[in-house]
Amino acid sequence: MVRTTRPPRACNAERPLTLGALKEPRMLDTPVLPPAEKLCSKCGETKTLSEFHKEKAKKLGVRNQCKTCNSEATKSYRRRYPLCRVVNASRAHARKKGGEPLNVTRAELEQLLKEHNGTCDFTHCNEPATCTDHCHETGSFRGRLCRRHNRALGFLNDSIQELQDALAYLKEKTLTL
Repeated sequence: MVRTTRPPRACNAERPLTLGALKEPRMLDTPVLPPAEKLCSKCGETKTLSEFHKEKAKKLGVRNQCKTCNSEATKSYRRRYPLCRVVNASRAHARKKGGEPLNVTRAELEQLLKEHNGTCDFTHCNEPATCTDHCHETGSFRGRLCRRHNRALGFLNDSIQELQDALAYLKEKTLTL
């Protein structure tokens, strides 16, 4: 393979003047400010940039939908697909903690939601079931709980012994009137 050399470039003094060279130079001391407002792609209203969520990849550094429209879209999506949040949260939690996602099929989750109408699995609780309870050792699915009961089990380390100790304590310390 024979290598050929290019002819040397002409310096600026030897280069002919073009129309671009005759333009007025840009003012370097004048700062260029970004626009303070943006048009929402969903509602069509012009809003300040503070009314949009930040997103570095976008030209102005904010999303195309305002915070209000984004919130409504998120709520609508979660109402239409309630199981996606459970499954995605399980996957994210597994990645974060280094474990396995829930061992539950979509059909099992749908069946459980139909049986309980989306309420907590605790007997006398009518709160909405927002948490998915699972065994931390096996990853097996146990049921759907409200946030309060899910936290209570978590604080007791999912231990039957600790739960019995708490029950004994309440029985001993509760005053009967």
